[in-house]
Amino acid sequence: MDVLLEKIKITVGYIVFITLICVMCVACQRENNTGDTQVNFIRESVDKYDRFTANDSSKAFIDSVGQLIKKMPNTEEARSLLIYYIQKVNADISYIDLLSELSISVNDVNHEAKSYYLKGTNYENKFVLDTAFYYYTRAEYLYTNINDTLELRDVYRSKAVVLLNNRIFTEAQTNILKLIRLNKYQDDIKVDYVSKFLLGSILVGLDEVDEAILTLNSALEYLNDPRIDQVYNENTKRLNFVTVYKNLVEAYLKKEDYNKVYSFVDQTIKEYLGKESLYDDLLTAQFIVLKAKASIGLKQLDGIEEELQKAIALCIKHKHHKEENTTKVVLGELLFLKGNVDKAIGLLNEVKDYSVKLNDLALEKEVLSKLLRFDTVYHQEYFIRYEELDHVLTDENRMIKNTFARISSEADYLIKANKKLQNQKDVIAQVGSTMIGLAMLIFFVILYRQKSREIKMVKLFQQDTEKYYTSILTLHDKMGQARFQERKEVAKELHDGVLNKLFVTRFSLMQITRDTLDTQRKLLVNEVKEVEEYIRGVSHSLDNEESFKISFYNQLLEDLVNIQNRNENTEFTLIIAPEIELQNLCHRNKIHLYRIIQEALQNVHKYAKASNCIVIFRKLNEGGIELLIKDNGVGFDVKRVKRGLGLNNIQDRCDLINAYFKIESFKNRGTTLRIILG
Repeated sequence: MDVLLEKIKITVGYIVFITLICVMCVACQRENNTGDTQVNFIRESVDKYDRFTANDSSKAFIDSVGQLIKKMPNTEEARSLLIYYIQKVNADISYIDLLSELSISVNDVNHEAKSYYLKGTNYENKFVLDTAFYYYTRAEYLYTNINDTLELRDVYRSKAVVLLNNRIFTEAQTNILKLIRLNKYQDDIKVDYVSKFLLGSILVGLDEVDEAILTLNSALEYLNDPRIDQVYNENTKRLNFVTVYKNLVEAYLKKEDYNKVYSFVDQTIKEYLGKESLYDDLLTAQFIVLKAKASIGLKQLDGIEEELQKAIALCIKHKHHKEENTTKVVLGELLFLKGNVDKAIGLLNEVKDYSVKLNDLALEKEVLSKLLRFDTVYHQEYFIRYEELDHVLTDENRMIKNTFARISSEADYLIKANKKLQNQKDVIAQVGSTMIGLAMLIFFVILYRQKSREIKMVKLFQQDTEKYYTSILTLHDKMGQARFQERKEVAKELHDGVLNKLFVTRFSLMQITRDTLDTQRKLLVNEVKEVEEYIRGVSHSLDNEESFKISFYNQLLEDLVNIQNRNENTEFTLIIAPEIELQNLCHRNKIHLYRIIQEALQNVHKYAKASNCIVIFRKLNEGGIELLIKDNGVGFDVKRVKRGLGLNNIQDRCDLINAYFKIESFKNRGTTLRIILG
């Protein structure tokens, strides 16, 4: 009864355990399904959002989606989704800080580097270029450590743009060349185009005009490649054409190839500009200014003033005062050349006041360069201020270069310092974990030793019991094998000895006639006696073939063959080469050869229907002995006819004495048994 209750308790326990497992699995599955649904909802919402056309309602909705992302568990999928949200929505810096925090907490270097890159982009959009450069440098260091060449390309491009905007052309060129090397085997047409365009812009800044023109033309070839349509939409592609042509015009302007400037300006305004938009109006104004500079260079001043007034009106329309005043400088130079000095001086002084107010030293210097050429009244005053501005701008440019170099160096230092601190923290954690693990190991070793003493005797008893039963089973198997071998030997002896002799006796009985009755009777009696003696010998010593004592082996073989000649249909012949000493063979080999010949001759009697059979012993050149048993009987197909017990016995005996055995037989052409004893 107690046993039954115990079994019931165990069964109930199993049922409860399995039920709990099933409930947990269902709960996990529901949680996974819920998580997948939420991720799909967030991704679809972000995909539909367009920040350029979004109204207040859609902005409020996408903000609520961002709050959902912030509440998600810190998984790789959640961090990837957060990156997608930041890039698509242009989210504020708090989301990027969250990405950085989540990535660092799980040592996700890839996403940590991405957070630094996104911070750099955010500050670049706010024109805080030194901070942007700092975060780009941190991203570069991490991406280099993990060998992420795809992300490194974006980092080098962004660093080059920041440096280009600060007119640090040499360092910008270095980053673009790094970008080109990384993209050499990637076949990314967008990166190919961007790298050529930026490199061309840098070369223009470095006054390497011819090289710049070649590089910018390569950028145009990429824009005309059909594959670029997979990267840029039609409007983006159009604006990229305008930007490349603007840089080409500036290059030709520096080269003083004014006809090319005219051609590219007219072509660009006609084919790519003219839409009612901020970008189109400002770009049109910039192209008019470039064309005006070319006209001034060619001294072709007709109609240029009206064009410049049109450009100024476009800048005023969009309240772009920087472009407005830059255009006024060119207009002032034009007015000087047309002889309208008072109007030109008034316009340039207006621009100078604007530049002083905004502390735009470069614009002020450009205004002074025009006034120095045409206003002789205040020439000395303008010259002193011009020299002062030149020194200030030179120092400022040097300071900017030093600032970016220092930012790069400090970023590297901080990254390495943080890496060192992180390594120290990891070492401390590893040492602590090792000590705790070692303490636990010592505890379990002591516990194990105590338990091992208790079960040691049980194990020894089990081992002794297993050895006992193993020895019994082994002995039983050996006895079975011995009985099997004994039966096999008896079967061979009966087949090879008794059956063969009885077969010969039966064959002799079949040959008896009235005339030969008296003669054959004596022979048959003697043969029966031989069978009796053989059976008696076998019964006395079944497993001792050494009892088969052979003294005159050649004579024994002759007797065996001569007995076969009682068959009047087949003539048997024995030939032993004189150089062969069969007597010197060991007893074991003699016995097996005798039995092989005996079995083969019996098969000739039974199946061959031969008129002639010859047994030949001959010596081989290699020193071995070859036994041939050949008949001219009906033969058989060796491949199709299945071997009987007799042929299998011959094969077994050949294997026992390490002899080579082969049967050659053809229909109506007889059979040959070949045995080679080494």
